[in-house]
Amino acid sequence: MAKRISNIDIKSIWERLNAKWLEHKKKEVIEIPTSFVSETIIVGTNRVTLFNRGQEVYEIMKELFRNAETEILIDSFIFAGDELGQEIQEILLKKEEEGVDISIIVDPVGNFFTTPSYWHRLKQRQMQIKEIFHFKNPWNILTMDLIFRDHRKLVIIDERIAFLGGLNISKKYENNWRDTHIMIEGPSVGELRILFDEVFRGKRIRPLHSKPARKLKKPLSFINTFPREKPNRLHQMLLHLVEMAKSEILMNQIYFVPDKKILHSLYDAVGRGVRVQLLLSRKSDLNVVQSAVKYYISDLLAHGVEVYWYEPCVNHSKTWVIDGRYSVVGSANIDGRSFTKNYEITAIMTQREFAQEMIRMYELDLKQSTKQELADWQKNYRIWGKLCGRAALVLRPFL
Repeated sequence: MAKRISNIDIKSIWERLNAKWLEHKKKEVIEIPTSFVSETIIVGTNRVTLFNRGQEVYEIMKELFRNAETEILIDSFIFAGDELGQEIQEILLKKEEEGVDISIIVDPVGNFFTTPSYWHRLKQRQMQIKEIFHFKNPWNILTMDLIFRDHRKLVIIDERIAFLGGLNISKKYENNWRDTHIMIEGPSVGELRILFDEVFRGKRIRPLHSKPARKLKKPLSFINTFPREKPNRLHQMLLHLVEMAKSEILMNQIYFVPDKKILHSLYDAVGRGVRVQLLLSRKSDLNVVQSAVKYYISDLLAHGVEVYWYEPCVNHSKTWVIDGRYSVVGSANIDGRSFTKNYEITAIMTQREFAQEMIRMYELDLKQSTKQELADWQKNYRIWGKLCGRAALVLRPFL
């Protein structure tokens, strides 16, 4: 059995922050998703905890940063220099003085609004800051690598504890934002350390011809995908999981712009008697992508896929649960960009106990969602929406 590594009292942090949430709810200050922190589940030789908001994740992450002894590794598509970013910066500066090694991967697009002075202050302290696909690099221009992104959200502390999922690092994602993130404690964090290093050291940024991922040999596996990877191992694994589904597929997706293979595999699953549910976010931070998402709704409903709209706020999740056993959590969306142009990191778990926690969180979302009926959609989805959706699909490889 996995031994608990951190001394952080997750339950007490959740109770304190949930009290704040209830106070906000009474005052109706902002729309905040109902808080969910799972029981810590033993997955193989690891302990995994599931979160649905940034507030709890950031609070625990900061405490773990303060207690770090050897190294802190951060790879976040967005690492804002706002109030949260400044607080983390001060913690990192203090830990560097104590001799902790700190490495950060910076994506120039995701961090476009983070000022150079923010990174300069960290670089002055000999922290290792890796900027990839930078605009100033002529090679990136010549090879068109500028269209590629590091979309991962991965944090590792002392090679013992890691966070991954959909949450970037920004105050924006603390409260009125729904996301899915996991904390992993145990030996599998060593694998994530290697996957971090693959990008940080630039070992595998050239085109890949990888073997399709078709087998899940461990209770907890990671798929680290790369730009130009052919075939994309996550895409292959999702197809495999859908094809083997027998009873239920639950998807919680913000940017659902699938290719024909994903769509047809879902329709085939419905034809086999599998219940397929897709939970989408009514609110979105990317209107162009939302137009593309809406273009698929009629076809999905006509083929028997149940579609729900999450109402309270932006739901930025990227998760799957298949047959109450297989759980998928990570940074990858179901779109062409995640499958062909991004670095992405995804965790796949085969533990039924963890899948039940995922289902509990999903059902909590459904209580705050509206089911979409085909007749209503056909009545209200007018010509202008169809034109916008069609135009957005022209950009599908880049969305």
